[in-house]
Amino acid sequence: MNKTYRITDNTEYVVEEDLTQGAPGKKYRTCTASTADDHTTVVIKEMDETRAQIYTLLAGIQNRHIAHIHGVYRIDDPAGNEPFYIAVTECVGHCDEKNREPSLTEYVNRYGPLDKMTALGFALQICDAMKAIHRKNIIHRDLKPDNIMVSDEMDGDLPCLKLIDFGISNVGEDPNEITRIRTHIEYAGTACYCPYDKRLTPKWDIYSLGIVLNFMLTGHTPDMHIYNDDPEIRNIIEQCIDEYSLRYRSSDSLYREINHSARTGLWDRIPILRSVPGYRSHTLWKSIIATLCYALLVYLGIDIIAHRGIDSTFAVFVLSWFLLPVMIVFDPLYLRYRIKPLRALRHNGRLFIILQAAALFFSLFVLPNILLWFLVSVTE
Repeated sequence: MNKTYRITDNTEYVVEEDLTQGAPGKKYRTCTASTADDHTTVVIKEMDETRAQIYTLLAGIQNRHIAHIHGVYRIDDPAGNEPFYIAVTECVGHCDEKNREPSLTEYVNRYGPLDKMTALGFALQICDAMKAIHRKNIIHRDLKPDNIMVSDEMDGDLPCLKLIDFGISNVGEDPNEITRIRTHIEYAGTACYCPYDKRLTPKWDIYSLGIVLNFMLTGHTPDMHIYNDDPEIRNIIEQCIDEYSLRYRSSDSLYREINHSARTGLWDRIPILRSVPGYRSHTLWKSIIATLCYALLVYLGIDIIAHRGIDSTFAVFVLSWFLLPVMIVFDPLYLRYRIKPLRALRHNGRLFIILQAAALFFSLFVLPNILLWFLVSVTE
């Protein structure tokens, strides 16, 4: 006779498949089950009281990219053994074998590395799920392609991903609290997706998502082959998997960065704004500065041409007051990502800003005088 879980007098789940059958040493079991009345398949996870508290918090989250948790229940053993808890969750990826929903690992293995827009779209879905659990201060701790299911639902033009398996999730620390540094965390996650931080904050999952993004693009983790076709996306991956203090501060900031690279906003879909330096960053203050610079350039350009014509002075003006400042402030050629010494400056943000300010000062005030002096010396 199959094992049953009686939730209430009117609700009883009959076990269909024990998913932990290959791990006999496990104290708590995970299985698929269904009710006798509507035959809806669910996943049931046995757990202790501490884990039940985590799942109770997760049950309050309504997000289409997280496998829904229908409820958490206490099960009292009639034989007098210690009571335990079960979480009844949405069953994703355990359909019949002919129409089985794959994990992200199986999806990439089946179709090969994804194109960058598909990978970024999937990364946005995963990041959306991360944002939802991080608002509850829950860290997944085992974010990997095996725990991300590609469902048969659609999210726009892409299949809808669903995050599953919160078996080792835990409540995170306050990321602003700098005095609590753990000397030991139980590393129960998957090795190549685990950052081994001494602090349990959202940056743990951010690291894992960087590895997942690289896997979607290459079929490998960064230690085997890091994605290098697009410097902007590579920078996202590197900033995710960097040392703790240099990673994205939150899943919200990572979501904004991926969203910009995926060009999903109206601002990003306007080709001229996507290509013009100053407007590509989707940052208001940079856009305002760019608008003022372009307006000043047009005004001064018209004035110089009207009164003096196009001469060497005009060339100096265009070079030192426009081209170089644009290169320094907006980096239209992504030199900061392409040149290794400049990429290394990401580890010292303040030094980069100081050097950037010094270069801008030299371009605006020193270089024009040097060039004009040189032109005067040559023409005399």
